[in-house]
Amino acid sequence: MITLLCMLMVTQPAARATVSPAPALTEADVRARIETYLDTFEQGVPEAQWQALGPQAEPILLEVLNGNGLPTRRAKAVTGLVALAGVKTPALLSDLSLDETKPLSVRLAAVRGLSQLTPDVLLVEKLRPVVEGAKDVRVSATAARMLVKRVPASACGLVRARGGGDIHFQSSLTACANH
Repeated sequence: MITLLCMLMVTQPAARATVSPAPALTEADVRARIETYLDTFEQGVPEAQWQALGPQAEPILLEVLNGNGLPTRRAKAVTGLVALAGVKTPALLSDLSLDETKPLSVRLAAVRGLSQLTPDVLLVEKLRPVVEGAKDVRVSATAARMLVKRVPASACGLVRARGGGDIHFQSSLTACANH
């Protein structure tokens, strides 16, 4: 019986799994998914899910970001734009991080996103204006944390100069104690 089963397995062509490409999403589908992602509570949306929406999600996310919706939804739109990593995204993030008229959550998301999209060799150059120039110390301190986490040897002098004595910079200054 086992011999017969083995012979059948050898002589039968292997079943091939057919993988059909994912269907193209319509603008309405993309918009609906974005709305769902923006309404998530507590759990972040994985980067792969944002990326699966493709480049057609970018104008919709920009519309949300530039609208008058809740700051948390606008910050999540920034996160989506970072995941899509469009060519213009780093410049947008630089502008957002220094725009004092934007909600704090949007500016913090922009700083984190700029850190994520910027190579190490350019990180101090891109985040220095935020560390030195942001009027809200929470934005400056977040930029400092991103720098110290990625390029402490290059960033600690800047962080010490800006954050000396400010409690918001304490974790960055502590990390710099060894550099």
